[in-house]
Amino acid sequence: NSFCTLLGEFLGAFFVRAMPRQRLWPAGLVLVFAGIVFYTLFATQKRPADVPVDGIATTAERHRVHSKRFAMPPRRPWLPSAAEATEDPAQTALDPDLANVTVHHPALQRALRLLDDAAFRRDHCGGDGAVARRVAADHAHRAAERAAHQRPRIAILTYYASGANFTDPTVRTMPCESQWNHVQYARRHGYDLLWDGPGDVSAPGKSAHWNKIVSLHRWLPHYDWVLWVDADALFLNQSITVEDIIAMTKRRPGAREDDLGFIIAAEGNMYNTGVLLVRGGESAAAKRSLEFLRAVYHYPNASREPHSIFNWNDQGAFNFVLYGFPATEFWRKNKSGWFGEAPGEVFNAKPYSAYAVSLVPPRPDKTLVVHFATFAQSRHALKRFFGPMAFTRMADRAALHFPDEASAAVQPCCVFQPTLRVAPPELLARARAAMPAPPPPLPSDRLQTLLREARPPWNDAAEPYRWGIAKNLDHFRHAPAFMGPRQQRRDRLPP
Repeated sequence: NSFCTLLGEFLGAFFVRAMPRQRLWPAGLVLVFAGIVFYTLFATQKRPADVPVDGIATTAERHRVHSKRFAMPPRRPWLPSAAEATEDPAQTALDPDLANVTVHHPALQRALRLLDDAAFRRDHCGGDGAVARRVAADHAHRAAERAAHQRPRIAILTYYASGANFTDPTVRTMPCESQWNHVQYARRHGYDLLWDGPGDVSAPGKSAHWNKIVSLHRWLPHYDWVLWVDADALFLNQSITVEDIIAMTKRRPGAREDDLGFIIAAEGNMYNTGVLLVRGGESAAAKRSLEFLRAVYHYPNASREPHSIFNWNDQGAFNFVLYGFPATEFWRKNKSGWFGEAPGEVFNAKPYSAYAVSLVPPRPDKTLVVHFATFAQSRHALKRFFGPMAFTRMADRAALHFPDEASAAVQPCCVFQPTLRVAPPELLARARAAMPAPPPPLPSDRLQTLLREARPPWNDAAEPYRWGIAKNLDHFRHAPAFMGPRQQRRDRLPP
């Protein structure tokens, strides 16, 4: 609209100066006609008529129909916020699928039937098995090609505990879409793909969130880099590589690339741990990464109630260590170069603007990972923006970046496997020594002492948003009430 306004003013001024007064009205008619044509061609977006799901012969055709709705980016960030939809009920009319958050939506009904009805699945997914086998063969070829060129060993790692959530019809389709999306991204770049389940790792006495640390600690020694993504995250623009993320990561001035060992996305007043890139192998940065995971896992009182629920489970311990509670070499402002921040819109974008803090929405041209945080707990108005249909629609959008169109055909037929291993057999044999993987050992004695003396500003029932939403943890960094007896000042940190 701004462009049209400026163009109209410029042409109007030109015609006023260049043409006699008696010829202005034909020029005005021409401008009006040109404006109507321009608006019709470029400023409107016609939605195709809704096609009944049962009438679509293949999933690839479903993908093509849905992808037409993303021909032009929306004018506001991806999806309207819950507040906007509540204030303006007509907002949901923009996409009826988003308003229908029940199991009665035909797309979800079909996906659930594919999960539960073996005969229906056999009749409708016959060709999908062949596609899945071809994708697996192509993946092995790309991985071998990557190894032949001596490129870094990279794995995509996820943990998913089916448990109670997998019995919820509105959640059951999520891991099907998610795992196939991860398969496609790993296949495209020749990365190994690892999905751990409850039988693979164990965090005794802690919630399932802490299995992330156990799983990372288990696989890091076998890879140069491990990209952790939650099961409710999708790879959107799959042309972006893990190497690109490493290259664009913001490091401390003067830090060497070899020192980099941990990458997380900058976001709001806290770090979201749903997407992490951690260095593995035998380097000094990799050993520091393992020690960091041990410090987080054994952070005092972090997994006990009420601290756990009010401090977002493992995210509280992650943030406390990174923000310097206590002051260690893992503090994000330390000059060691181990810590790095990636742009939020690239590495961990959110598909909605419903939180009390500013979150970065995804952009199809720039976003690698879009994260549907708290997917399983979505309720009421928010559910239409990051519930099952929104997740399915985003998976369709991501499928535009699959290497070939046929690979979209397996999405709703659900080739989900609770434990998935796409990696060299010899590597898997080395990693199979301990099943399930044990928790990380205790950190060094020096680090244990510092952790015991830490005084983090815990959220609690009286102040549930003391940090993370209300304030950044840097606000409490040097407050006397939150400094341990031996907490070091910023200028005396260890190297």
